[in-house]
Amino acid sequence: MNNELDVEVTLGYALPKGDKFEFVLQKACELGVHHIIPLSSKRCVVKLTKDKFNKKLPRYQKILKEASEQSGRNRIPSIEEVKTIKELKPYLKDYNLVAYEETAKQHEHGELFHTLQQLKAGDQLLIIVGCEGGFDGSEIQELNEMGVKCCSLGNRILRSETAPLYLMSVIGYSRELQND
Repeated sequence: MNNELDVEVTLGYALPKGDKFEFVLQKACELGVHHIIPLSSKRCVVKLTKDKFNKKLPRYQKILKEASEQSGRNRIPSIEEVKTIKELKPYLKDYNLVAYEETAKQHEHGELFHTLQQLKAGDQLLIIVGCEGGFDGSEIQELNEMGVKCCSLGNRILRSETAPLYLMSVIGYSRELQND
């Protein structure tokens, strides 16, 4: 039996403080993420060098493997090395969204909904979430210039570790439960 989402979801996640990254890895895996791209952004407190990241990589891969097994997945999500916003361009997909709190403050809630309506089986989606404090305006502009669209996650501003899980849950609902 195939227990995977019928769309391929890549999560670009700006590195949060503490062990929140490991928590999100585990839960996003359970919710069906295919690929994870750790991001280093201007507001990230955590600064992981490639050496530091590579030392933690076996632990991250173990978390993904165990979460994949526990949730009955058919595959283990891949994890990239830490990237900057500029380095995201090769990872762009059919649909590309960044959760941006200013979009929520302006009550522009349609982009996520419209994207979910357009998704078809086999499509690829990149979702990008910032760390505590969100993305700098220049980073949002850079993402927009790459074709990434800003989306709201509703009226509330979600924590860094909640936003990717909210997105994965909404995508899962949209693709699996709503379409049954």
